[in-house]
Amino acid sequence: MGANTKAKKEKNVRDYTKAKAPTKAKSRGSKDDRHPAKAKRRDDDDDDDASAKVTSSSSPQMPLELLQLLANVFKDSFPSVFSTNLQGLLQEIKGHLYNRDFELAFGKDDYLQAYSIRWSSSRALAYSLIFREVIGKYLTDRSSLASPSQCDDETKSPPDANLERLGMVCLGGGAGAEIVGLAGYQSHMHSLLKATEGTEPDANADADADASPSTSCDTPSAIQCSGSVQSPQLNIKAIDIANWTDILSTLHRTITTPPPPSKYAPASARPAANTPLLPPEEISVSFHQHDLLDLELATLTSLLEGARLVTLMYTLNELYSASMTKTTNLLLSLTYLLEPGTLLLVVDSPGSYSTVAVGTGLREKPAATESTSQAPEEKKYPMHWLLDHTLLSASSVGSSKNAQGQSQWEKLESIESRWFRLPEGLRYPIELENMRYQLHLYRRV
Repeated sequence: MGANTKAKKEKNVRDYTKAKAPTKAKSRGSKDDRHPAKAKRRDDDDDDDASAKVTSSSSPQMPLELLQLLANVFKDSFPSVFSTNLQGLLQEIKGHLYNRDFELAFGKDDYLQAYSIRWSSSRALAYSLIFREVIGKYLTDRSSLASPSQCDDETKSPPDANLERLGMVCLGGGAGAEIVGLAGYQSHMHSLLKATEGTEPDANADADADASPSTSCDTPSAIQCSGSVQSPQLNIKAIDIANWTDILSTLHRTITTPPPPSKYAPASARPAANTPLLPPEEISVSFHQHDLLDLELATLTSLLEGARLVTLMYTLNELYSASMTKTTNLLLSLTYLLEPGTLLLVVDSPGSYSTVAVGTGLREKPAATESTSQAPEEKKYPMHWLLDHTLLSASSVGSSKNAQGQSQWEKLESIESRWFRLPEGLRYPIELENMRYQLHLYRRV
């Protein structure tokens, strides 16, 4: 792209976001749960959010064996942290997060490692299931599958060439949960492919998938052709405000390196156990340290290049709490820059934990006296309502790129509250907690 064209595109995005961003807004996060570390998620449904609409009480599960491998990634990556004063480190992190001092909370290697093994670990287990549902259902193009006769022709291209390189951008994904969760999804697909390798394609697979979309998450036939297995390469870019470079490098190395053999494993199981979660050629990870709310447009454009999935996982409410105007501009920039077909996945705390207070301006003062003036009136909105408003309404306003004011996004999934429950039998050096979350999935059109 030439310099003039690039400058023109950046100007168009600035004009696009300026026209649609709110001119006067104030945001305020819930003091008890602006960050996941501040409020313990209980499994007894006795929290303050009695008004949350539960559309799915509990998520399906991934195999225990796989979830144990994902937990082991964190355990094996930072073993020394478990022998330190871990509880003291966690309390210090919580205090800094409560005061919204992110520079201190993520300013030491010990803090980053402690955060990763405590909070990223349990989230990664839940994310592996979420990615299975999202990628398996929406990024596997069943309509382009090759027929058996086409598979026999070695000159034919793979059924879905895009699967060869699956570009993903994790906004706020420095702590490693998204990376390990994606590796878990990929490993799960390996197991399914291995189980079906050499079998004949199911002639009724497409009809079954159309009849029951909710069961089409695991579709090994979509990347299998007459017994020939093709796995996509996960090309992941993680962007965060703190420097998580060493954390992600360590997690990536653990994912792609055979674990140390366990002395408790029987001899017959050791060869199979001594394999990495993923081969190195199937997952690449790069970290980029940026403040998402002050990201240069040229940098954002470069980072989003080739993305088929963009995630905001336990990040959007934090951004709204910092600046609603800048967060809205970020979402509108994503709208302008992402290619049609790209997915945007938002996962965050449910219900009142993700309520944003928006200032509506001063009421008109009586003429009699200054003392009777009233404070600005505020209204509270659910995070997902603001998200829908920005993506489904505000982004539809006419612009140089969208002259006819057509819808720029379609909403594919919306879950207001769902539990991910840790399975019985999962072993980890410290106690982990179940996770309750909301999920919203959009596709750029």
